[in-house]
Amino acid sequence: MSCWHLCICWLPLVISAIDRPCSVCHPSVGAPASEVDVGAPASEVDFLIVGAGPAGLQWALLLESANVTSYLVLEKGFGAGSFFRTYPRARRLISNNKCRSGKGKSKDFGFRHDWNSLLGTNRSLCDLTNEFYTSANYLVEYLEEVAVGLRIEYNATVLGTSRHNGRHVVHLVDGRAFSCQHLVVATGFAPEPLPKAHWTRAKELFTYQTFPDLDANGKAPFCDNREVYIIGNGNAAFETANMLASCASAVHMFMRRPPRFSALTHYVGDVRMKSFEIADRYLLKSLDSLLVVEDWMDGAAPAAMSKEFGAVIIFSGGFTGRSPRLEDVSEQYRLPLVGSMNSSAKSKFPLTATFFSDPEVENKWYAGNLMHGRDYRSGAGGFIHGFRYLINAQVNFILAKHYERPYPSLHLADDASLKSHVNSRFQNSSALYQMHGHMRDIVVRHPSGSGYLYVEQIPRYWVHESLALLGVQQRPACHMEVGFDYGHTSEVPGPWDFSLMFSEEREDRNPPLFLHPVMVAVDASSAQTHFHGGEDFRASWTDPEEVRRNLEALEACMKVCLTGAASEASECTSADHCQTNSVTKHS
Repeated sequence: MSCWHLCICWLPLVISAIDRPCSVCHPSVGAPASEVDVGAPASEVDFLIVGAGPAGLQWALLLESANVTSYLVLEKGFGAGSFFRTYPRARRLISNNKCRSGKGKSKDFGFRHDWNSLLGTNRSLCDLTNEFYTSANYLVEYLEEVAVGLRIEYNATVLGTSRHNGRHVVHLVDGRAFSCQHLVVATGFAPEPLPKAHWTRAKELFTYQTFPDLDANGKAPFCDNREVYIIGNGNAAFETANMLASCASAVHMFMRRPPRFSALTHYVGDVRMKSFEIADRYLLKSLDSLLVVEDWMDGAAPAAMSKEFGAVIIFSGGFTGRSPRLEDVSEQYRLPLVGSMNSSAKSKFPLTATFFSDPEVENKWYAGNLMHGRDYRSGAGGFIHGFRYLINAQVNFILAKHYERPYPSLHLADDASLKSHVNSRFQNSSALYQMHGHMRDIVVRHPSGSGYLYVEQIPRYWVHESLALLGVQQRPACHMEVGFDYGHTSEVPGPWDFSLMFSEEREDRNPPLFLHPVMVAVDASSAQTHFHGGEDFRASWTDPEEVRRNLEALEACMKVCLTGAASEASECTSADHCQTNSVTKHS
């Protein structure tokens, strides 16, 4: 067997990210999305939210904040946040709970480093614990507190969905049915099924979900002084390896590809360095090992070795948003909660249209980590600290489009007001900071002709749909986008390496390579001209020199896009801050 050190690649269990599993039962994906009339339901609401994990609770909190009371959350479990009652198996989150972010900082700035708390509530996970990587039990307690007073129906297992008179109908196993105008699917993840591979025929085979619990001393009969083979290369796989270090005689991790590390890729779903303890045990000769098998052959090598050495195999393949098939569900209830999957995101997440709507079913919306197909491997939309802002934008859009609620925006009177507000956003906004490259503030000339129309934290794929709700019906000659991003060059096109991380030369690049403010002039043909602010190792952008550099880039962008003609974009090449490129398309 040819192998070398250092994951069947699964979306890792970055716990700040996963809102809940498929604790609400999904009907078959194979059913058509056509309307099936099964009679009038017993109860009717405007919004029906399936799932009371962080995403479902975030939706409910924002509806309450908007004084919308015609909603109901359906939850299969006996309480909120059921996913975190079981996962992670080691009961330790790897999402940041940084409760101290500096004196005099705003609450929004604090949310840059609080990855678990929700919007629309005064409660924070920091009210319960200051521990940076805290116990999942605290998150469950927090979600239970947040859920108090919200309109939630517990022990409500969904049998299936149908349509009646243009409305969604959700059927429960107890015979009840609920009707809604808008169906919000916040069901989260289900465990990845076992793949077809040689090692699945092993005598002792477990998954991340099914291997027996360990006692207080980290021991259990199934692993006591035995070799354990772990299949996988994500956070759950490494978590499992660390859990079994005190029980197994040796832990060997088998993977088809080396793991990706979030410290280098800037993607929080990749393997966190705190999970990589087995590297010490391997490289310091403590019997454990990591093996990338060059000729995988459907896992023939771990299967053969398991048989030879009597080893236990544990598949830690992660989670998926796909719906399991329910063969015994009546045809009339077999419209799927989760529809067609996005193949460009490894088919872990559903296809989505405008503001994460289902492209095949009217007024059906995805929330939480089911939104992650748009920014998979490049953003935080699959995790609490990212999708709380996506849900906020989604709720604002739906209420404005379907219920004639005012779409949030600002009217900034002049250039000075615009510069002051943009500077404040760089110094405080958590949405732009966490959803770098994917959420932007939007600036256009105000339709009245006086000042600027400023719209905060919009998914950049739907700028024009948002502007249309504010009376900007025709595509403007140019609009400006404000946000954050990492720098990319021909020399460093994507992930870093450790030498770059510790290189002083990295800090002096122009444009910067680390996270920094970005202003983008987008003309009517969608061509983009980027203007880059400065990198700040304190990530606050309050130093006078940093403020000066950011405002200089902003003024250059304004000159091109707002106070001059969009055709002047070519003049930007003489400035230190600009970079011109075509728009990036998103599926």
